[in-house]
Amino acid sequence: MAKKLTPETLRFLVWAGIADLVLGIGLATAFLMGLFGPGLEIAAAAGGFVALWGVGLIVWGRNKLSQVEDRRGDLN
Repeated sequence: MAKKLTPETLRFLVWAGIADLVLGIGLATAFLMGLFGPGLEIAAAAGGFVALWGVGLIVWGRNKLSQVEDRRGDLN
């Protein structure tokens, strides 16, 4: 059975998603500007994919974090 995710783990995943987003946008921009040489549009697409993956990780992590931290109901 899978181990339950803790809020600390989910916060780490959200920060990892933010790092992926920044890294992916930076890579895509650098490749499109030609900083690594001409003809690397495929690598720019890979940078865009990394950024998209980061956005997905942020959204998923925030959703799960809100579910874990939901404290409605009787706490006794």
